[in-house]
Amino acid sequence: TARIKRGKLDLSANYVFNAVKFPPQVEISNAAMHLRDFQLLAPDKDETLLAVADLRVQNVSANLTGATVRVPLVKLSGGSVFIRRDAQGHLEAEKYVFPPTNKFTLIRQFAAKLQTMVITDFTASLEELSVENFSVTAEDLSLSTVAQLGLDDLALSVKGVSNQTNAPISADVSFNWRGGGRAQIESRGTLLPLGAQMSVMVSNLALAPLQPYVESQANLVIHSGELSVDGTAHFDPRDTNTPLLRFTGDIALTNFLSSDTIAHQEFA
Repeated sequence: TARIKRGKLDLSANYVFNAVKFPPQVEISNAAMHLRDFQLLAPDKDETLLAVADLRVQNVSANLTGATVRVPLVKLSGGSVFIRRDAQGHLEAEKYVFPPTNKFTLIRQFAAKLQTMVITDFTASLEELSVENFSVTAEDLSLSTVAQLGLDDLALSVKGVSNQTNAPISADVSFNWRGGGRAQIESRGTLLPLGAQMSVMVSNLALAPLQPYVESQANLVIHSGELSVDGTAHFDPRDTNTPLLRFTGDIALTNFLSSDTIAHQEFA
């Protein structure tokens, strides 16, 4: 299994528990979690799989009989994750997780009985999820040439996550593409029903890091090239009279140079 090298965790909450009647009265308020200076290593080498500088979950509240869960803020500041796909095409992280073998029979029976007793519609919300100064590194060993991709300075802001119908949600993400270029996507929409309008801005995204995937599908070598996108995308599964995903805007490819691997002639 993976190894925890270091980390500090603080947990706190106010709670009320009354098991005199069924379903029991369970209320949690002002729950908080603070994880900092956390590092998770691979089991057989000093390779960092996950690093968290500072993760906070604040002012969580939950009510079992009222069937509500409210999370005002989850904020991650600083950290990294490393993802590898092995030669067989499987995520290496799957080898580090061992699911329980028993069936948790009693817990399942209790949950099923509880579900029949609590007839109130369940309400859950995450008001804000914030990620800043995070990096992602991916390595793919399933290809003839190893692919190494990365995102730096990843920032993510999600607001208004809810299981309620027509609740507005916003999601903004931006990152620097390792190898050159930057991308920023801003979206507004709903989860129930699913639909979104997105503003897409990509500046000089380098294509060369994707070469291992290109050569696995075509006799082509990408020597250079940058992709730029500026436009709006619409995603609306409810409208069957239009394409599922529509894009309006500009797409530009600059400094593109490629050649085939058979005649070794340049295409562009």
